[in-house]
Amino acid sequence: MDPYDGTEYTSAGANRFTSFSGYFWRKFSDEPTLLGALAGTGESGTRSEETIYLMRYAEVLLIYAEAKIESGTIDGSVLNAINEVRERAYNGSGFSNPAVTTTDQAELRKIVRRERKVELADEGFRLFDIKRWGIAEKVLNTTLLGGPANGFSKIGGDLGFVPDIDDDGFITYSGAPTQERQELGNLDFRELEIRSFDASKHYLWPIPQSEIDASDGVVTQNSGY
Repeated sequence: MDPYDGTEYTSAGANRFTSFSGYFWRKFSDEPTLLGALAGTGESGTRSEETIYLMRYAEVLLIYAEAKIESGTIDGSVLNAINEVRERAYNGSGFSNPAVTTTDQAELRKIVRRERKVELADEGFRLFDIKRWGIAEKVLNTTLLGGPANGFSKIGGDLGFVPDIDDDGFITYSGAPTQERQELGNLDFRELEIRSFDASKHYLWPIPQSEIDASDGVVTQNSGY
């Protein structure tokens, strides 16, 4: 079933609405439960025994590093915080952590923003991050692309290009052949969702009318609402 509009499809394979790269989420997946549900031998695939995290130490370290970077009080503790997060991610991989050593503010800002994007992916932080950094109008005024409707990705030799990633970790797919969202089609990438963000309005939430009324006119509604 298409999670976007509820349309039920019966063909075109499991890659129907995958990401641009074709990879699926593995993070937070309860694999034994999912595999058991698919085989008809386990619990429902809607259940999970995965731990629910209220706050992760990795985020505490990244919050600390970002605060020090933005306040211009960069010291060894900033590098230690970033490298501790990265070292844990590399643990057991057989590769050595490429330690961060720069003390340049702009470069460290770039590193921390990327680290938050990859370390905290799918944990509910990204929207608040891009608003805090003031880049939401760039990141959210875009079209999300998914894998080809009935075939393999053209991202490799056929097109000879890879996505562009800027200093904010924002990915663009200039030059990628696309088509409208549909079940079947050619090998072009599908336009899964068109997003928009109004910088004059969407950086703030609307104030509840009850709160405005309770203030006897002292509180006024945010612009655009």
